[in-house]
Amino acid sequence: MRIDRTKFFLSSAKNDSAKCEMFIDLVQEFTGNNPDSALFYNNKAFDLATKLKNPKLLSRCFHSFGNIFYFKGDYGDALNYYFKSLKVNEETGDKKAIGNCYNNIGNVYWLQGKLDEAIDFYFKDLKVSRDLGEISSEAKTLGNIGLIYDSKKEYDKALEYYYSSANLSEKVEDFDAAANAYINIGLVMQTRKKYKEALSYYGKAKLIAQTRGNKEILTLVTINTGSCYNDMKEYSLAGSYLQNGLVLAKEIGSKYYLKYIYDLLADIYKNQNEFKSSMENLELLIKVKDSIYNEESSKQINELQTKYDTEKKQKQIEFQNLQLREKQIVIYAVTASLGLMVLLAFVIFRSYRQKQKANLALKEKNILITFLKDKIELQNTLIEEKNKNITDSIEYAKTLQDAILPDISQVMKALPGSFIFFRPRDIVSGDFYWYYKMEKKHFIIAADCTGHGVPGAFVSMVCNNFLNEAIVHKGLDNPGKILEEVNKSVFDVFQGEGTKSRANDGMDIALCVFDSESNSIEFAGAMNPLLLVRNKEIIEFPADKISIGGQAKPGFNFSSFNTVLEKNDQVYIFSDGYHDQFGGPKGKKFMFKNFKKLLSEIAEKSPGEQIKSLEKSLIEWQGKFERVDDILVIGFKAT
Repeated sequence: MRIDRTKFFLSSAKNDSAKCEMFIDLVQEFTGNNPDSALFYNNKAFDLATKLKNPKLLSRCFHSFGNIFYFKGDYGDALNYYFKSLKVNEETGDKKAIGNCYNNIGNVYWLQGKLDEAIDFYFKDLKVSRDLGEISSEAKTLGNIGLIYDSKKEYDKALEYYYSSANLSEKVEDFDAAANAYINIGLVMQTRKKYKEALSYYGKAKLIAQTRGNKEILTLVTINTGSCYNDMKEYSLAGSYLQNGLVLAKEIGSKYYLKYIYDLLADIYKNQNEFKSSMENLELLIKVKDSIYNEESSKQINELQTKYDTEKKQKQIEFQNLQLREKQIVIYAVTASLGLMVLLAFVIFRSYRQKQKANLALKEKNILITFLKDKIELQNTLIEEKNKNITDSIEYAKTLQDAILPDISQVMKALPGSFIFFRPRDIVSGDFYWYYKMEKKHFIIAADCTGHGVPGAFVSMVCNNFLNEAIVHKGLDNPGKILEEVNKSVFDVFQGEGTKSRANDGMDIALCVFDSESNSIEFAGAMNPLLLVRNKEIIEFPADKISIGGQAKPGFNFSSFNTVLEKNDQVYIFSDGYHDQFGGPKGKKFMFKNFKKLLSEIAEKSPGEQIKSLEKSLIEWQGKFERVDDILVIGFKAT
């Protein structure tokens, strides 16, 4: 029987071509969500395209390789394959494919920050689109060119291309692209502080989004409008738009939009001195970031598992194919050889099979070990990133707290002979100091709010605000009356109607008013006393044994004391952190009596030497023990 080898070859080639097309389709399906699987199938397609010597299929394979490495973030490899695809397309004269290569090469250069190279290829893509009369493609490329000029801060040119992109997009009824162009125009106007024009273009984009029911564009334009009003310092309008954006972002399930909204809302509330709301939105921002990272972690782990399963199945297929070939060899050997050859072949086959099984088992174990190692490393990386984000948020809380604390150097300048020894336990503190000068009167305050770290810092900012209200805005100058006013405000916030009651939320405080003209002091305290050192003798002015906003109900009358200072009298107010610190040979507290003795010994020293003595004594006592609380000691000397 004669076989027509020409027909057989053509049939085989047609079959391989169809297989190649099928693999390329699979590559396109996997590229965005599973690059490793996409790479596996593209290698198979490339082998077939090379075998067929089909330039069109080779070009598509090169382009697919570029897309895969683009999504993996390997931009050097992506460029290499895009240029290979471009070379083949130039040889075949496929203009549409050439334009696609130009566009993707431009995208890679843009991501690498090589703006001049990116815009060069976008212009090449623009020429191809115009030559082919593809208006939709031309509009998108005009938008890309606008983005480059925008990145280069050449805003006039950026606007020129954004306008052209918007006009062409509307011409071909690609209204979503037109809306995106209007948003970009609005962003340029906002950057140039032309806020009315920015709002006008955001309005055009909003109208398109509402007409077409595109919630994603509607969400983005609502957020940008809120951001614009924030830049205009119209915080009420900004907050209103961002709250609407919050609803839309939740509807479309966009956590990235939620992250942007919470960040903006935290900034708006901070600018309005609404620190509680600012902190609440910062906490929501942290939760959204955590959720995003957890989702990305799960996605990466699933991709690793898919990669492992795919490779395992491929090994099983290869092994099965190998078994089939070996069986065929054995059958041929049986028919061609006598009994001895059959026996010898069987021994060889059995030995080889056992070796292959052992090798396959070893490879699978190695793959599993590698997978588990990668999974652990990925989890460690995510934990480190999560910790970094938490620390960054706490650092931002520290920035907020530092903004409300007076400058120590300015306090020392306004009140000669004074010092502030402030040592927070964590990045942020529940202790805080407060100073204000009203004519000849100096208001010096040492406060200790509930807790330490972020919770304590939050309470401290709230209490700081109430001190400002009572002293600066209402003009109260009697220490007892000031504490009564602050107590009422703290009680309303933490114990009031509609709040979750916590009896311990509040503040211990020592409040001293020093009159530099009469050389006298007035004092009132909640839990924390005032100590006066005169000729190495301690005079203690007691505090009421009740905390602000704690057990003290609104209307509680705080006691006030006053006295005239003598020359060289040293006055101290403080929190309980120093004398409650554990240490020493038996791990006990430093104790208040030892603290008073230390102060009497250092009172005659200069402010700088007193700080050094307090630091040295604390370090020596604390030793290997951890810091248990924030520490604050304030001192000043009578003239």
